[in-house]
Amino acid sequence: PLLDQDGSRYPEVAREMLERGDWITPTQNYIPFFHKPPLIYWLLMLSLRTFGESEFAARLVPTVCAVAGLGVVWWLAALTVGKRAARWAPPIMATMVTYFVHARLASTDMALSVTLAAAFTAWWSAEKSARGKIARYVLAGVMLGLAVLAKGPVALVLFVGVAGIYLVWSGQIRRSVAALWLPTLVGIVVAAPWFIAVQMANPEFAHYFFVFQNAQRFMGQVDHPHSWYYLVPMVFGGALIWAVLWPFGLVGWRQLWRGLSPDQRRAAQFLIAWAGFVLVFFSSSKCKLIPYILPMSWPLAVGSAVAARRALSAVKPTVWLRLTLLIPVAATIGGLGVLLWQAGHQTELPPDEWRHATILYVAFMLPSALAFCVALSWRSVERRLLSVVLGAGIFFIALLPLFHAGISHRKLGDVLPDELVAAARQGEVTLAEYRCYNASLCFSTHQRVVLIDFVAKEMVLGPEQPDGAYWFRQGEDTIDQLSAQGPLALYVRLHEREGIGADHGLTLITTNHERRLLVNDAGLEVLRRYK
Repeated sequence: PLLDQDGSRYPEVAREMLERGDWITPTQNYIPFFHKPPLIYWLLMLSLRTFGESEFAARLVPTVCAVAGLGVVWWLAALTVGKRAARWAPPIMATMVTYFVHARLASTDMALSVTLAAAFTAWWSAEKSARGKIARYVLAGVMLGLAVLAKGPVALVLFVGVAGIYLVWSGQIRRSVAALWLPTLVGIVVAAPWFIAVQMANPEFAHYFFVFQNAQRFMGQVDHPHSWYYLVPMVFGGALIWAVLWPFGLVGWRQLWRGLSPDQRRAAQFLIAWAGFVLVFFSSSKCKLIPYILPMSWPLAVGSAVAARRALSAVKPTVWLRLTLLIPVAATIGGLGVLLWQAGHQTELPPDEWRHATILYVAFMLPSALAFCVALSWRSVERRLLSVVLGAGIFFIALLPLFHAGISHRKLGDVLPDELVAAARQGEVTLAEYRCYNASLCFSTHQRVVLIDFVAKEMVLGPEQPDGAYWFRQGEDTIDQLSAQGPLALYVRLHEREGIGADHGLTLITTNHERRLLVNDAGLEVLRRYK
């Protein structure tokens, strides 16, 4: 299911653009939404048009992007560490927590990361190639332009920063301008037409997007402020089992570094510059979110492929390495205990649903733990790697039914009856939310929602619109005003006072752990006709 907020926000923007036939101006709840550039919306629009306006169509886009990203990481690994190690980079990246999770989230982060990774990889192929440099630089520029259209000027900053650091570190500062200007210029040319078009159609765009959404967000004046070290543990947690193998792969790193050929050393410098600059840049921002480390997945996956091969190549694995591979087994046993305890105390889920999820979890986690246990019993390094990869893959499969059971009750669908969806799509009932907003409500009903005593940060332009006074209301008496106009369905948070419905003559229809659905008498009549 689509979850609020980010999980349903971007699909709803795409649905509205598709409905209005407008490929330039994004809107959310039918007001200008300049949160992000349009690439993710365009991709979502194509998916919604092809497969229908469904949750599947929305989640398909990041998944397709993520699968393309696996091809990019193979290409990058083949260019930097050779095809033998490159075969392991895709499955390793696919079994990193950060990558696995964001492959299912309908947000901008996967689209940005994949296009930016393709730009870096194409640029590196130009660096290595004696022929066709110009074409490869142009390809890098095209992918960079798509990255800018995915999330904005941050893509340019990351590209120039990573490439620039590599060129300086590798002693090629004299050719830094020549190596950077062409892909950067091409990237700007690719992205510029939309920025020009949206500014011409919306004079307020430039200030909101570049100042409020980028500069002030970077300085932490908007939201999500965290400490400078916030992203560091997220890198290790995001890599999970592969992160615990890094120390074993880096044993004797000084000798290893000295033994690298000039080409190998330059490749290592490029990968380190890529991962390092992304981490340092976003750590220097006051605003930090876990998806910001997603562009690091490619160099981390390549490095993990090398580190894992070194760690698992020992003829007689150390006791510490054996104990390390037992960590997932211990986590399985501990996680099972937690699940059994929660199953006995779970009040939000039906017992059968939780029990079935637990059974599936155990059914998958047991072979996962077995794969980790037997990994070091093989003599072949390739078989050891395959065993660890299979164990990591089965581990994530085991989490899927549990994850679904845990979030299934969180979607708005629990408090969105089918008859209300049908009535709203016919325009027979007014939808309103009191001190809250759910983008999935708009996505499901295809209707604009009246917001009472609530203006989200991304909706600051709403009250300024010509019709803003109607759609953005102040005061609880607005509920009575809307109810007097005809059928009304009102959503309120669960923690709002219990008597709010009775005070305004509304009937409680259904509730979940977050929301209550209240309907007036005229709304009840409409729902009965559609039931």
